[in-house]
Amino acid sequence: MKIFIDFDDTVFDTAQFKAKLKNLLFKFNITQEEFEATYLDYPQRENKKLKFYNPENQIKKLEKLKKKSLEKARKKMNLFMRNLSQFVFNDFYFFAQEFSFAELFLVSFGDSEFQKRKIIACGVKKYFKRIFITKNSKGKIIRKQIGKFSSKKEQVFFVDDRIDQLIEVRKENPKIILIRMKRPEGRFSNLKESVLFKKNFFEGRNFFEVEKIIEKISSRSQNG
Repeated sequence: MKIFIDFDDTVFDTAQFKAKLKNLLFKFNITQEEFEATYLDYPQRENKKLKFYNPENQIKKLEKLKKKSLEKARKKMNLFMRNLSQFVFNDFYFFAQEFSFAELFLVSFGDSEFQKRKIIACGVKKYFKRIFITKNSKGKIIRKQIGKFSSKKEQVFFVDDRIDQLIEVRKENPKIILIRMKRPEGRFSNLKESVLFKKNFFEGRNFFEVEKIIEKISSRSQNG
């Protein structure tokens, strides 16, 4: 068995992270409007290229917007980024203990430098055999890894909170078992699935439910 897991809003409480980041910058006279204008909740296309969130880039944009140095805010942000363990969903630790290190893979979408900082600072790196960060296709990364597995009959799961990512991974890996992480506190929990994609995935509100789904499917496969 191999389980590929998304990071933001699945393992990591990105909504709370954003809220704390916002409060930090408010102390340096950054307004709500200025924060939202310089924060990328999800990659945006600009000049035919995808732009990903990075706190350093946000500080630079704010400096340009306010026409002054925000070096003190930058230092405070870097201090804040040193320890992000408070933003890991507690149920993830239960899940990580239920499976072996060799079974778990992290696949994150976003700015490589920033995502790496978050993953290291929140302390979850040690739970995964491999960690992948991409600005392109999660599906192609997973397909390449599946090709390296010794058993071609091995069950492979993918857990993500975004419907578009589930669809993309399924296109590249038709036999993969998809589980949507639909946390009530997630930023994209209200997104509705495509009509064509409906019922092509399982759904869990936390890692307790995801573990039960995987256990049930795995047991059914062994008994069959």
